Amino acid sequence: MEHRHHFKIGDRVVFCNTAAHAQCPRWYPPAGTVGRVVQVGTGTVRVQWPAGSTGGNGRWYAPLCEVAPCRGRVRHALAAALCRLRKRGAA
Repeated sequence: MEHRHHFKIGDRVVFCNTAAHAQCPRWYPPAGTVGRVVQVGTGTVRVQWPAGSTGGNGRWYAPLCEVAPCRGRVRHALAAALCRLRKRGAA
């Protein structure tokens, strides 16, 4: 699957997978959580998530299909709505 967004270090991203946190809360934050890209890989980005939203030091890899770009100030509810739209292909 091709992804339209190309991220770079320092970009803000929002996590969009609602099921991943329930399955692996150590690695994945709740959907709608905004973090900062610290490393870019092939098909993944490593993101620094806010303290307490994941386990360990909060730096975990996420597949590109699980994150969306986040520009400006985004509240949790708005970020979650953006994720839902992205999943439907509207965003």
